[in-house]
Amino acid sequence: MLIFLKKYGLNLAFTLLGIVFIAQFQTVSLFSWQVFVPGFILYSLLSMITGVRFFSLLYLTQNITLKPIEIISIPARMNLFSYILPFKGGGMWLLWYLKKQYDLSFGKSIGLAFQNALLALCLILMFVVNYQWPQKSLNILVLTVALLIFLNTALILIRRWMKQFISLRAIAYDIALSIFYLCVICTLPLLLSDIEMEQALKFSALILTSSLIKLTPGNVGVLEGLAMIASTWLQDPGFLEFVAFFRLLSLTHAATLGVGAVLLDRKMLP
Repeated sequence: MLIFLKKYGLNLAFTLLGIVFIAQFQTVSLFSWQVFVPGFILYSLLSMITGVRFFSLLYLTQNITLKPIEIISIPARMNLFSYILPFKGGGMWLLWYLKKQYDLSFGKSIGLAFQNALLALCLILMFVVNYQWPQKSLNILVLTVALLIFLNTALILIRRWMKQFISLRAIAYDIALSIFYLCVICTLPLLLSDIEMEQALKFSALILTSSLIKLTPGNVGVLEGLAMIASTWLQDPGFLEFVAFFRLLSLTHAATLGVGAVLLDRKMLP
């Protein structure tokens, strides 16, 4: 027990901080079953989309076929290990898993661990362009899709310059799944309050942008800190409520599907 606490004590402390942060919002609607149940279903769908992205990229680039159960269990275990292992623990576990299970080298699998980074950059650019654009008639969803295609095209050129071939088919699948992922994550804040799509995109951008900065287990503190800054800067307390809701879903997902996936296949424990 002492060895476990010495090894994972800091991670458990950050997890408890996340629980305390959620507890501050115990009076709001995020604890009602009418909001929590559909929220958890949508969060699980986000996890499954991530698994499908892994499947399509590995199949089309490395000719590796993931089992159906892995599409669900791999993202669930990544979420769990993000609270157990330091920094980007889920990504570190994914690299270890692909090496052990499929003998995939670090260089060929590292991009999978950061699959949402491109989507986060896309949203940041979208808000910059939308803010500077003189005409407000520009549809932000169309702009987001256009930027996503542009960034993926640039990624193709960079990978080919690095002599890493990736097919247009793989990129097309990833763009489609990214758009689907973005639509689902934008639906989560809509469960809490009646807001416009632009506001929902801001909430989604906060979640995705925080994934670029992995300093603590489960990113606890980083996400909440960014939410406090956004809430103060934009004079909108909804950011803090949404982050508490998202943290609740993340911890519940890790404690149920994540732990369940590990218990069903103990031999894959790192």
